[in-house]
Amino acid sequence: MAAPAWRLWIDPVPRPGWWQMAVDAALLERAALGAPPVIRFYAWEPRCLSFGRHEPARARYDPAHLARRGLDAVRRPTGGRAVLHHRELTYAVAGQAGLLGGPRGCYDRLHAAIAAALEALGAPTTRAAAPVSPVGVDAGPCFRVAAGGEVLVGARKVAGSAQARVRGALLQHGSVRVPFATLAGPLAEALRPLAARWQDVDDDAEARALAEGHAARFRDTAWTWWR
Repeated sequence: MAAPAWRLWIDPVPRPGWWQMAVDAALLERAALGAPPVIRFYAWEPRCLSFGRHEPARARYDPAHLARRGLDAVRRPTGGRAVLHHRELTYAVAGQAGLLGGPRGCYDRLHAAIAAALEALGAPTTRAAAPVSPVGVDAGPCFRVAAGGEVLVGARKVAGSAQARVRGALLQHGSVRVPFATLAGPLAEALRPLAARWQDVDDDAEARALAEGHAARFRDTAWTWWR
């Protein structure tokens, strides 16, 4: 029997951060129930600062100051550090925990695909060396310091990713600092070798319905600013 097709869901309509995180949580929930892998591209509106699940955001950011600047804030279901989402492409991949060789393999192969897409656009890339000591959640914004394997153009980090694992399923999502319309096509092509079969979709009603059950958590300021 042929392996199930991976789903590629390209959603170019920008939406608020709380909704995007609810959808990613829904994709992880569905993967934990055994659904085939899905890759989603999406964008954010309004501009949004997202925090890693365990990041001490209260010590570094002021909610009132963010609001005065017209910035939303949301806490991700994954780890990592703060990212300002604006004029970029964000991707999410959800599947079984062994997807693409497990957490490290998934991280490496997706970053290789991102690098290939950027190379196709004419941007020479390198991969960051592992830092001497691990980068902690209190090390400041995500794009300030590159972790091992992340994608650089020159000395500048252009892609950062984070993961979560729940009940045998894996979610990896990340921000690539290239406009959505520029990167979506090349990144989709760079991802094609990861699976033998693909189903391209422009909507996922089941995932959106599941996301409704997660939306309240990501809209809740008590969750966003819990630490």
